[in-house]
Amino acid sequence: MIKPVYAAVLALLLAALAPLAAAADGAPDSAGRTLSPAALLGAAGDGDFARAELPYPFRFPADHGSHDAYRTETWQLFGVLESGDRGPLGMQLSVIRMALGDSSAAAGWATGEIYVALFSITRPDGERLYTDRRLVRGGIGLAGWQADPMQLWVEDWRIGETAGDPGPTSLEVQLTSGDLRLDLQLGGRQPPVDHNRIRGAGGGSSPPFIYYVEPRLQAAGRLFDGTHDLEVSGTFSIEHAWGELPLPGGPLAQDRFTLYLDDGRELFLLRSHRSDGDATATTAGLLIGADREPLLLEGQDIELRGGDYWDSPHSGARYPLRWRLRIPGQDIDLELVAARESAEGELWSPFWAGPLRLLSASSNPAGAGLMLLNGYLEP
Repeated sequence: MIKPVYAAVLALLLAALAPLAAAADGAPDSAGRTLSPAALLGAAGDGDFARAELPYPFRFPADHGSHDAYRTETWQLFGVLESGDRGPLGMQLSVIRMALGDSSAAAGWATGEIYVALFSITRPDGERLYTDRRLVRGGIGLAGWQADPMQLWVEDWRIGETAGDPGPTSLEVQLTSGDLRLDLQLGGRQPPVDHNRIRGAGGGSSPPFIYYVEPRLQAAGRLFDGTHDLEVSGTFSIEHAWGELPLPGGPLAQDRFTLYLDDGRELFLLRSHRSDGDATATTAGLLIGADREPLLLEGQDIELRGGDYWDSPHSGARYPLRWRLRIPGQDIDLELVAARESAEGELWSPFWAGPLRLLSASSNPAGAGLMLLNGYLEP
């Protein structure tokens, strides 16, 4: 059983993957065969994989790459981009590497690994969220990674170390989908907040996974969507974990908030609620101080309530787009307000993902963020 102090971190890691849990239709692989993501997730192997142990000897930039000795691994990027007078754009990219076991779901695959990637970004024209997905085999060049310099790719989506930059985090991100192309450079001069420090902030035993977060990176690049060619800049965070990571499923839906406060702190919140609307929601989180010291937050520490609902004309889902957040013990009292309404998209199920404006109790700007909402279809 996962120690409660780590359950919050695990939930945060998996929240952005919630659309995957509803996957029932399947997606074609490179040979045109239809594959069920749900079946593939269930085929993750139970072989002789490495086990997570803390303290872990983190080494950057090497640990930005893959850790093949472990069963499951996730890379997640969240960010808010500004594009001049077009307002803020929210973006997320999640990549999952899974080792397959001796399961019929893996039959016909010539490799022991699969990669799943999920991508969404706000459209500059204010229309529905732009989304895309990849589901491919590793080992034959379609997906994988290399070291020195580190490169991770899933088909034509790439995350790579910036050549010649000695910083602890200096990465390039390249994404293409139809007419859309996004090229970003992400940089930070401080080392990531690693699991050894998070462990010290909240508990002593080792969890089933190893984790680090880059809580605030500067981003700059270009976005071309077939019509607009925009210079963009903004703020991003990266979360990377490897080990035994059970992927989401069941009746629980999850909302994810990535918040960049103007006072130099970062706050990552996970709100779990039943998709059928039954029972009370619970919230947990991770607060990174201006001194980069981590603090795990549990339900009793956080007050989070939603309102100002928007009804999607596409799916019929009803999403709360304004939230009141209070964390009295940390002097946090904020309104989280969606920067735009029409930010619904669909991967294997509908969800809402878009930028947030943070307002203080006196309605002054207090930061920016990204919100992901799942599980709001009427049962």
